[in-house]
Amino acid sequence: MSEDRTELDLATPANDRNARELHRARRLLFKQLIQVRKDRRYSQQEVADAIDINRSGVCRFESERENANPTLDIILRYAHAVGAHISFDVQKMEEVDRGFSRVQAWSGHTPWSAPRIPTSKTPQWQR
Repeated sequence: MSEDRTELDLATPANDRNARELHRARRLLFKQLIQVRKDRRYSQQEVADAIDINRSGVCRFESERENANPTLDIILRYAHAVGAHISFDVQKMEEVDRGFSRVQAWSGHTPWSAPRIPTSKTPQWQR
């Protein structure tokens, strides 16, 4: 058996915390993308036309409902249409847990803090 292989048990405190963080990150991603669309004054219909889906698809994407579950492809196309950049960072949970304890010890902040999306008040050259 490989050294990297661990027991697949989702009922642990670490996995529960990870599930909550993933859920929070998902909601934050959607909120930030929607804010970029609004800041740029694009209508839902304009975005729908740009990514070749109907307006109701964009409405479902932007809804807070859990059953609004767009594919990664739709999320990336939406981001591209509104002029947003998305970056991914994949880490093993034990690496995040080690970083979490170190970061909290000196700063009181979690390592999962997301960068702020520029607002319409941010000068164009800083966006």
